[in-house]
Amino acid sequence: MSYPVVLVNVSRNTNAISFPMGLSVVANALLHHDITPQIIDLIPVAPDRRIDYFLRSLPTEPAIYGFSMMIGNFHLDHAEQYARLIKERSPDSIIVYGGSLPSSVPEMLVENCACDFVIHGEGEVVFPAFVKALRDGRRHPESPGIFYRKDGKVVGTKAKRMRRLDHLSRQNYSLFDMDFYTGYFKEVGLGWEIMASRGCKAHCSFCYKFMGDGIGLREPGEVLDEIQHIMDNYGMKKFYFVDENFMQVKKYFFSFLEEKTKRGLEFEFIASSRIDEIDEERVGIAKQHGLLALTTGVESVNQATLNAIDKRIDVADAERAIALLRRHGVRPHVNLIMGFEWETEDDYKAMLDFIERNGLKGTVKLSYLTPLPATRLYDDAKSRDKLGKPEFEYVRTLGNLYWELMVNMTTMPDELLKRYYALISDVGKETRALPVTPAYRQNLNEDLVMYKTISATTPVATMGA
Repeated sequence: MSYPVVLVNVSRNTNAISFPMGLSVVANALLHHDITPQIIDLIPVAPDRRIDYFLRSLPTEPAIYGFSMMIGNFHLDHAEQYARLIKERSPDSIIVYGGSLPSSVPEMLVENCACDFVIHGEGEVVFPAFVKALRDGRRHPESPGIFYRKDGKVVGTKAKRMRRLDHLSRQNYSLFDMDFYTGYFKEVGLGWEIMASRGCKAHCSFCYKFMGDGIGLREPGEVLDEIQHIMDNYGMKKFYFVDENFMQVKKYFFSFLEEKTKRGLEFEFIASSRIDEIDEERVGIAKQHGLLALTTGVESVNQATLNAIDKRIDVADAERAIALLRRHGVRPHVNLIMGFEWETEDDYKAMLDFIERNGLKGTVKLSYLTPLPATRLYDDAKSRDKLGKPEFEYVRTLGNLYWELMVNMTTMPDELLKRYYALISDVGKETRALPVTPAYRQNLNEDLVMYKTISATTPVATMGA
C-alpha cells in the first residue's frame, strides 16, 4: 500500500521556541529516497486553533504518521493527544514515535502508548527504510531500530550510532514556515540552531546519552553549506551549535574554522564544550572566527562529587577555564546541578561563593538532578525505588525538566532544596528577551523560571551573548 507520510510537530511546555531540527533532518532523508512527506507543524498555529487545524490537515486515506519527541516537558502527553485523534479518524493509519524519548525506552512506549511502532536511534537512516518496508507490504520489518508488537510481545533491536553523519543528516527547511521561526530568533536575539556533531566522549553518570557512547561528525562543508543557506535566504548572522561538545575533536574543529575562512563566511556563534577542551589555542582561534559565548558543564563545585559522578575535571581547572574565556573576550555560560544524594547545605553555600568568586552572576543555568532513562543515575534510582511512582508514569509525567524538582535524592526536605534552588537561580540565571509578537508569545509558558526575562523591545545588544 502506498501510504502517504506525515511528519507531525506538536507543542511542549517550554519557555522558548525551537525549530524542529529532528523532523527537518528526517524530511531531508525521506526526500533523498524520493518520499515527499507532508508536514503538520502546530507551533505556528494559535493554541486554540490547533486541534481544528490538525484534523483539517489529515489525509483522507490511511497514512504513516511520524512524531518526534523529546523527554520531559509533557511532550509525550501532547503527542498522545494527537495520536489518538488520528486513530479515531483513521484506525488503519500507522503511528510512529521517534526522537530522544522513544529511543531511550522503546519497549515501554510500544507497550503503553498509542503508537504502533517506535524508531530507535537516528531517524534519517531507520525511518526511510521503515516506510519503504511498509509500502512493500512488510508489516513487521526486522531492520535494526524498529520496535513493535508481535504475537503479544514487543520485539525489536536497537540501531547502531552513525559514526559519520552524511548528507542525510542535513536539515531541509523547504517544508517549514521559516519566516515564523527565523522571525522569532531575530526578535529575541538568539542564534539559529545548527548541528555539526552528535555525542560526547565523556561518561558522566547523570548524562542523558540515549544512543550510548561514541561521536558522529558531519563534514565541515556540509555544515557550512547549511549555515550559508540560512545566511543568504533568511539574513541570520548568529548561530548556536547544539552539539554536546563542539570542540571535542580538535582536528575537526580546526578544519571547520579553516573551511569557514576559505569561504569568507562572516558569522558569530555560540557553542558548548567540556572544561578539559577549553584551552588557549582553541579559544583564541575560535574567538577570531566569531565565538561569542561558550557553555560548559561544571555541575558541582565539590571535588568529591565531581569524582563520584565521573566528571573527570577539577574545580580549579574549571576556574582557570572561566578566566581563560574572559581573557579572550568570550562570555562563559556555566551549568550547575543540585540534588546529589550526599549533598548538604554547605555544598549550596559553596555554589553561591563560586558564582560570586568567578563573576558568574547572570551566566549560570542551575538544574535539579533528574534521573532520566538511559543513564546510570536512572538505573540506580529505579533499583532503589527512588522514582516514587511506576516507571511509565514517572517517564510520562516528567514535567519541566531541570527547573522542577522531580525526585529528591538527598536527605534534605523538598522545601529546603527548593529554597536553595531559588536562591542560587536568582543570582545565577541569565536574562533572556521575551518576544512581543503574539504568535510567538502564545507558545511560551512564562511561569517557567530558568531565565530572567525582559521585553524584546530592549536592544538585544545590551544583553551580551
